[in-house]
Amino acid sequence: MTHAGDVVVVPTPGHTPGHVSVLVKSEDVTYFLAGDTSYTERLFLDQRPDGVSPKVEVTLGTLEQICRFATIQPLVYLPTHDPESVERLQERRIVTLPS
Repeated sequence: MTHAGDVVVVPTPGHTPGHVSVLVKSEDVTYFLAGDTSYTERLFLDQRPDGVSPKVEVTLGTLEQICRFATIQPLVYLPTHDPESVERLQERRIVTLPS
């Protein structure tokens, strides 16, 4: 965590046991640099683990925690392998969770 608390590294196990993601907080939105928590935002929203998760239950728990966080904080979800991440970042497109 930075001194200001605007950049925070959080554990996001699942893809690998020691996997981490980075939260970058601005005044009105948090950017979730998700790494490999899921390959795409669609997989995240569908709560589907990627193909290499060694423990599916751990991955699903992490995805569920991120969803809970997104209900209390506007979140721009940016997984590494999602070609739409650049566009979501540029547009500051907030995650819309399924009902």
